[in-house]
Amino acid sequence: IPGLLPIEDLSGVYNDDYGLFPKWRGYLNLGWAMGAFAANVNGTFIPSIDDVTFGAPFGNVKSYNSWDLRLSYDFSDLGPGVKASVGINNFTNEDPPFIDSESNQQRDINSYDPIGRFYFMELSYKF
Repeated sequence: IPGLLPIEDLSGVYNDDYGLFPKWRGYLNLGWAMGAFAANVNGTFIPSIDDVTFGAPFGNVKSYNSWDLRLSYDFSDLGPGVKASVGINNFTNEDPPFIDSESNQQRDINSYDPIGRFYFMELSYKF
């Protein structure tokens, strides 16, 4: 269509103007429950990609893998929907990969976990 910008294929690359576009990402969620106890392990994988901010591949952004753990107990004897959980997000403390051309903090915080290892406790009530 005349007047429109040309289409640019960004699959599998990082471009500082547009962001991170891996061809694929992997997510894993494993859960286990027995009685009132439950456990979950979540994994995230983003493969390595080329940095094309300055045209031809300028550098390589390393792959990223993080794991989260959660343990829960359902206190149904206190009332329906009462649950306590503890967990660790990014328990391996994986840093986001360094991106040479990223103009702000050298990391893409929209695609990777910028916080690192994070412990949490949660008490929930559903009604």
